[in-house]
Amino acid sequence: MEYWILTTEYPPFHGGGISTYNYHTALMLSSKGVNVKVFVSDNSLSSHRLQEEKHGNLTIVRFKPAGKYYYEFLGYHAALSYHFSEIIIQYAREVIIPSFIEVQDYQGIGYYLLQRKKIGEEIIKNVPIILTLHSPSYFYHDHCRDPLYKLPTFWIGEMEKWTMRAADIFISPSKYMLDNTSNEIGDKLHLYNVLPNPYALDNTPKTSNEIEIGDIVFFGKLTYQKGSLDLIKTMSKLWDEGFAYPLKIIGDDHFYDLYQMSMKEYIIKKYRKYYDKGKIQFEGKLEPHKLNTRLAKAQVVIVPSIVDNFPYVVVEAMALGKVVLVSNGGGQVEIIEDGKSGFIYNLNELSSFSQQLKRILSLSAEEYSLVSKRAVNRICSLCSYDVVFENKMNIINNYVHFSSNEYPFTRVIQRKIPVKELASSHNKLSIVIPYYNTGKYLEETIKNLLLVNYANKEIIIVNDGSDEIESLHVLEYVNEKYPVKIVTQDNLGLPGARNTGAMYASGEYLAFLDADDMVDSNYYAKAINIMNKYENVSFVGCWTQYFDGAKGVWPTFTPEPPYILLHNSVNSSSLVYKRADFITSGMNDMDMMPAYEDYQSVVHLVQNGFRGIIIPELLFNYRIHPDSLSRTFNPFIHLDAYKLLTKKHNDFFKEYSTDIINLLQANGPSFLFDNPTYTPYYSSLNSNQKDSQNPNEGGRFSAMDEDKVEVIKLWYHQEYEVLPLWFKRLGHLIKIVTGKRKLFN
Repeated sequence: MEYWILTTEYPPFHGGGISTYNYHTALMLSSKGVNVKVFVSDNSLSSHRLQEEKHGNLTIVRFKPAGKYYYEFLGYHAALSYHFSEIIIQYAREVIIPSFIEVQDYQGIGYYLLQRKKIGEEIIKNVPIILTLHSPSYFYHDHCRDPLYKLPTFWIGEMEKWTMRAADIFISPSKYMLDNTSNEIGDKLHLYNVLPNPYALDNTPKTSNEIEIGDIVFFGKLTYQKGSLDLIKTMSKLWDEGFAYPLKIIGDDHFYDLYQMSMKEYIIKKYRKYYDKGKIQFEGKLEPHKLNTRLAKAQVVIVPSIVDNFPYVVVEAMALGKVVLVSNGGGQVEIIEDGKSGFIYNLNELSSFSQQLKRILSLSAEEYSLVSKRAVNRICSLCSYDVVFENKMNIINNYVHFSSNEYPFTRVIQRKIPVKELASSHNKLSIVIPYYNTGKYLEETIKNLLLVNYANKEIIIVNDGSDEIESLHVLEYVNEKYPVKIVTQDNLGLPGARNTGAMYASGEYLAFLDADDMVDSNYYAKAINIMNKYENVSFVGCWTQYFDGAKGVWPTFTPEPPYILLHNSVNSSSLVYKRADFITSGMNDMDMMPAYEDYQSVVHLVQNGFRGIIIPELLFNYRIHPDSLSRTFNPFIHLDAYKLLTKKHNDFFKEYSTDIINLLQANGPSFLFDNPTYTPYYSSLNSNQKDSQNPNEGGRFSAMDEDKVEVIKLWYHQEYEVLPLWFKRLGHLIKIVTGKRKLFN
């Protein structure tokens, strides 16, 4: 068996739960004769070359997450996910195809690998991908009172949620986590398997059994979710009642977003009198070899998590024979047998904690020793390599591969209207080119289409009332020289031309192409193969490459609510449709002119259950020139178009109103959004915080001219006394942000 593990955390640079899990899983599998490769991102590397460390049949492959072209247009976490997919596909092609690939949920690192598998990446299409549920950041951010809706945090959560539905084999170490993420897991919940994390007790260092009476230890990260504040609040009441023993805190400090200071600073500030009296003592994060020695003398180890999955701090403490007191706020209750191998208190009953703590402190030496032995035995029965390996093999060997005709979406939206029956040629593609005085580019576009690797196609040019002599001559020339069909109508604008072309077309599939754009020769074939495979996919898009008047990439994303209701995440002019689905629910609304008509089309499709996906490849070439329509838009056009959009889809917006409000509050006006994988320009300018796991965050500013940054600063801080001037400056900002991007189609 060739078993690959993808992770952002692995020793020696990480010591948290995910790192501990990967370390023990790799050792467990390799000790049982499995060939294991662990692929881990490592920012400490000085080179971009892959580095391999071999330990028998265990290989650690480290790579530096930077230096690739996609880091130029994707935020750090999204680019990292794509980087993982590139490395895995490269290894599978050049070395060996794995039997199984396991990815963590955290940070959505399996997002692009799973996407590429689902859309037909040949080398991995038959490789089962295992998703192990550790600590989805959207779940923990919510319970840590972090800014959950701030981009890119929100989008990372969207990536995580999708991987939780898209994998082939699903594992969670606790039932608690499944119960608390059931809404996101949805119809895949019954496929999840509960499997405790592995831990080798043989590797647990032997320590002294001398217990220090009254040594009460909080062991864990200093975060809101880990329950440190609730614990200290409860302990303060005990101290007020005369309780003598202090609380000693072991673990690394973390930033507390809610109050913009570290959790340690906040605790000292809020509970100053207890800190000054020595009742609260911080011992910091300890190295592993020092940690076990320190914990050995603890009389009780407290893990007061508000929410948790399968905390290794509990496993490690119990493996040392410690008596552990845990809250009922997590999967730790599935580890401990209350009163036998440890103790559990109720988070919702303040008296429960003090009763259990006093109960532990009053145990006789014999009772304490018995609980200690039971704790070690409990970990052995749950987490030993032999037990976990056997159960893991049963899960993955019982996996039966089947080809589903349903693409996994983060949110299930039922079809609301029946598909119209149309006369169409099976598998035929109709390519519609709206044409209005664009003779300068038309022949180049036609030549490009004739190179497309899809034989069963027709090219329809909708002449939308062109009145420029040169463009009319070009149209006549093209009609004589190339296999095209021309439909002529009075000028109705771009949406009218698209609608006419859709109705005139005879193909089962439909694509629109502006007369100045071009496509990769393989794009249409790839898109149609996807729609042939999945019954619930009505349209397909791709990433866009700018050319001519600008360089750069527009990465697009599968349109999912609520984000699609705030900003168009697809290049609407690049989409390929099932024609019947487009005519049923995607026809361009003429009321939306001069803007958002094709954005409205996407929203209407999604609302009615006609879903679309994105191929994460550069397959569409978008020409930028001075006459590009979006470059003429001002703030009033966007505001008016968005008002119409919300009116036309009022029920859809109501359904996601809470999410929409919070996204706007966290990120500012949505027509200024650029890319959900980044912090918006104007939002990040006002932030003093750096994401320690995102070293490239903010890198886009280095590519911006100084005057552009200044305009955004002015807009964000609203340094205007006259309203017309404010809008004038905002209009200037729009031109800056959209000058190299056709964002608002």
